[in-house]
Amino acid sequence: MPDVLTSDQLADQHHARFELRAPYDVLGRLVAGFFLLVYGLRGSGKSTWVLGLARALVELGPVVYVSAEEDHGPAFADRIRRMGAGHPDFHVARWKGSVGDVLALVDELGAKFLVLDSATFVDSTSRKVRELWDELEARGVALVAVGHAKENGKPKVGGSWLEHLNHIQARVEKDAPGSDSATLYVEKNRYAPLSTGPVAFTAAEVDELGGYGFTAYRPDGETWFANGERPGRSRLGDKAAAKARAAVKSSAWKDGRDRLDVRGAFLTEDGRGALVLETDAGALKMGVLDRHGFTWEYPGSADLDELAEDEGLTPAPADVAFPEFDADGAEVDAVLFLNPQSDQERAMWASMREKGTAYT
Repeated sequence: MPDVLTSDQLADQHHARFELRAPYDVLGRLVAGFFLLVYGLRGSGKSTWVLGLARALVELGPVVYVSAEEDHGPAFADRIRRMGAGHPDFHVARWKGSVGDVLALVDELGAKFLVLDSATFVDSTSRKVRELWDELEARGVALVAVGHAKENGKPKVGGSWLEHLNHIQARVEKDAPGSDSATLYVEKNRYAPLSTGPVAFTAAEVDELGGYGFTAYRPDGETWFANGERPGRSRLGDKAAAKARAAVKSSAWKDGRDRLDVRGAFLTEDGRGALVLETDAGALKMGVLDRHGFTWEYPGSADLDELAEDEGLTPAPADVAFPEFDADGAEVDAVLFLNPQSDQERAMWASMREKGTAYT
């Protein structure tokens, strides 16, 4: 992307957004690559709130949680159990003193979100935090930094640069000295009006308030899809045929084929949309639709009926139909990328961005 854009070019930039369920909806409709600072006094509940936030974010993509203060200790393990934060894409890493090590882990795992708990412990002058943020911003990876509070109530990490660069700044306070309840106060937010919300200290409290979920929105504000619903329908909506093309990211980009023929549209046993394609060589390829798009694999079955039986697939209703599509993206209406990672995705994004059909 060029360093200088005209105001018209900037106005034409489109950004998909997502909104978490309560109690984390106080952050508003977020964009990929946001920077959030959460701070408070010791024992206020800030790390517990951020742990729950990380568990909500992992529904959108892999999370790396740098546990700089508590490491892999029993207290942190207990909190994970209490918050129901266990998840295969939620990775807890020790702080080894190197920004490079953290970035290497982010790249290796394809993380969309990095949590640093705490930034004050890592570097109170925040030189390392700023170096880390510069690298994450270039990658389109979001940063959630936890900071301690000074006696005057200000964040005990960084200087004025941090307060200027972060997109959202929030303070956690106990509702009263010795209280078992706490409140999050959003002091700055580039994406939404300032708000307040309760701090949940258990998974049951999170579920009671809203749960670990999200809704994704297209740049025009239309709902794209929400987790906890059937992606085959919730993502495709009323214009199923057009939006099916929008969800497809063709494997032919790396296979070099001009077209993959659609053999059938199905639903999996857990209600997700599935698409079966046939390659030029006659091999069947199956893609299952999830929050990131289609995950493709070559199953062992070469017969469509056998494949459907082996994988527990049932024919999709008419409103979850998937049409044929051109591998070069000419017939694709739109693609949502939270963070293009591979060279293939970046090339596809660049091509479609020129046509005004790729959103980040």
